[in-house]
Amino acid sequence: MVEGRLDLAEHKASEARDKFASVLALHGKNAQAIGAALGKAEAELAEADAVAALADARTALELAKSLQGTLEYSNNTGLSWLVLGRALQALGDHVQAHAAFLSTVANLSNTVDESHPDLVRARNLLNGDD
Repeated sequence: MVEGRLDLAEHKASEARDKFASVLALHGKNAQAIGAALGKAEAELAEADAVAALADARTALELAKSLQGTLEYSNNTGLSWLVLGRALQALGDHVQAHAAFLSTVANLSNTVDESHPDLVRARNLLNGDD
């Protein structure tokens, strides 16, 4: 996971995608798999493969919701909505992207600090600033 994040930071999306895919292959339905699916989706977005990113973001969201259980809000669910919204936006589906960003803000505003970069980004995306 760390190597994949480092690859993303160094703009090595293909290498990151492969590393996240290998983590996904090793893990079942747990938080590690959510992070791997989100990382893979981010790498796919960096490679302009929004269709694949959408599929991985949906996988992450399904896992996050299943692990969320009866809790009203979840950080992992919020992060999944954020990547899903970005993929939808890249595909030109601005209505569903907006709804995803609203879900992102609802989840993250109840689970992270107001200055958290992903919450700030989601609010910016809602306002069309990002």
